[in-house]
Amino acid sequence: EKANGQWTEPKIAPFSGQYSDGSPALSPDGQKLFFSSKRPVGGTAMKSDNDLWYVERKENAWSTPTHMEQVNTDYNEFSPSVDKNGNLYFCSKRPDGIGDMDIYYSEFENGIYQSPQLLDTTINSIYQEGNVGVSPNGTLLFVMIQHKPGDFGYDDIHYSSKKDEQWSELTNLGEIVNTPTYDFSPKVSPDGATLYFSSRLNRTYNSIEKAYSFESFQNYLRSPLNGLGNIYQIPIKDLQLK
Repeated sequence: EKANGQWTEPKIAPFSGQYSDGSPALSPDGQKLFFSSKRPVGGTAMKSDNDLWYVERKENAWSTPTHMEQVNTDYNEFSPSVDKNGNLYFCSKRPDGIGDMDIYYSEFENGIYQSPQLLDTTINSIYQEGNVGVSPNGTLLFVMIQHKPGDFGYDDIHYSSKKDEQWSELTNLGEIVNTPTYDFSPKVSPDGATLYFSSRLNRTYNSIEKAYSFESFQNYLRSPLNGLGNIYQIPIKDLQLK
């Protein structure tokens, strides 16, 4: 939680902590939280693939997770993101896809998610589109692409804008966001003003003045800037999108 302008110590969400859960995304109104999970569906055995689930805010608590039967398959469903109308974007590895993992869209109509549609080659490619984040107004799409030739690192974040109901060709966000390592998991703030993302690069790295001791090296490995990934934010106005 954010209290007095500061983030409090993280706690495991009450609906999580038992199964493999990941890639959480809040709805712009903060009333639903979507996530991927391998938790059992109607049984006791954990799934081998990820499905999409959501919980609803009930006063100061969260509901029991709901399995999104309309969009899930026996293949991986991952990285959900919704706009203010509830329309869902997510990644999946299905036989009808174009690459290793692709982005799908499910319209939220009359309270029901419609059959997911594969986005065309303006967005999807033979490479892996592994994470997606849509702006609250539904006009900006941020996509992580893995191992695309010509990119800055292993995972780079790209963007597309929607005009006249058509998505523009994806454009790399450039070195203002992307690094020689992994930059991934883009999500947009509820007011549409901030892009949040993860990166494995130690962006404040400086060579130490003397050799590590065992203790100082252990402290480094346990520190946030150990190269295993951190969360960053940047104002979308600073991205100079076209």
